[in-house]
Amino acid sequence: GKRPPKHLKMVLAGAEWEGKSSAGNTILGKKAFHVNTNGRRTAYNEISHSVVEGRQLTVVDSPGWFYIHTLQDTNEMDKLEIENSVYLCPPGPHAVLLVISLATALNISSLTAVHAHMSLFREDVWKHTLVLFTRGDWLGVKTVEERIESEEGLQWIVNKCGNWYHVLNNMDHSDATQNYQDQRETSTCVKHEGDVDGVKVSVVETPGWFIDPTPPDWIKDEVLHSVSMCSPGPHVLLLVVPISRAFTEKDLKALVEILRPLTERVWRHCMVLFTWGDWLNDLPVENYIAREGKELQELLERCGNRYHVLNPYISDDPVQVKELFQKIIDMVTQNKECFTTEGTKLSFLEKFSFFFGNKKQMEEEWKKREEELIRRMLKALAKEPEEPTVFCEDGT
Repeated sequence: GKRPPKHLKMVLAGAEWEGKSSAGNTILGKKAFHVNTNGRRTAYNEISHSVVEGRQLTVVDSPGWFYIHTLQDTNEMDKLEIENSVYLCPPGPHAVLLVISLATALNISSLTAVHAHMSLFREDVWKHTLVLFTRGDWLGVKTVEERIESEEGLQWIVNKCGNWYHVLNNMDHSDATQNYQDQRETSTCVKHEGDVDGVKVSVVETPGWFIDPTPPDWIKDEVLHSVSMCSPGPHVLLLVVPISRAFTEKDLKALVEILRPLTERVWRHCMVLFTWGDWLNDLPVENYIAREGKELQELLERCGNRYHVLNPYISDDPVQVKELFQKIIDMVTQNKECFTTEGTKLSFLEKFSFFFGNKKQMEEEWKKREEELIRRMLKALAKEPEEPTVFCEDGT
């Protein structure tokens, strides 16, 4: 609810040759800092000011460290300059922009160097840090999210910064809009409400995370918080799995780890929601399930073999949403309650007039659902053509 500051102050930090000075020039809309030419580097803190879109900006360009240097390797003058950079914009900067070039890969040595040199600031610096990717032109047709997912080091840094990141194309200073685009993924729970066929629907969107078997604690806290946002608890937790890429052991471990604080009871209220259904090319989703292997099948088993597919290209088709709602209703009917962490149970009958079967009927329905999934998987595999025989050059 706070108003954006009229005077925005920021510090540029990062290794040498990552494009810090050039990024500062792009942000300020002028050539304020000397760009590395003829071997010249930023040897001491430089500060510059500008007014952009009616807002005063102050940018501090700090010296860069050699990309694989430890703190012991970096000279004392550079370390002192980096440490003092935040004091050039009292009482302190609004943000530290950690500059990382997309033109090179981030290996373990350079990742260690980033972590070590960021320790020169206060311990809570990561809460105020945004990853500023430079050389966005190197992405080509890829998105920055695809690039992040391809490198575990980038995933760690972005998660450390609370999923704050932005991309600049330093080669195109004429594109002023890139200064104002917010490319942050959802980093806090957001509640959306709507009306579908006369029924009030509340959807809480939790933050996403990059592939990592040990997601950061703030992700777990937000997921735990999401349950309290739809008191006394949600009727269903939809675990979103994109069909466009493989579901790996890391994905499974991350999901299990994130849901762990909600106890094992949570799985009775979970359903797998497959997105990017267009990637199936009209093939049954059971083909994808069978081919993906044990990790995805284990996830489905934990969720009682409940799943649904959404196709983004037919988002205006109400049928796929109505079918999802019906599956959710069937699940809640079986559970006879919504999920809650407080031990209070809200009967679904209080909101919808459904007949609940007895325990034996529930067990039969559960077994029937599992057998139906197996039957569909076998049927889908039976329809697939066999792999062509490959012959060796000698004719065998």
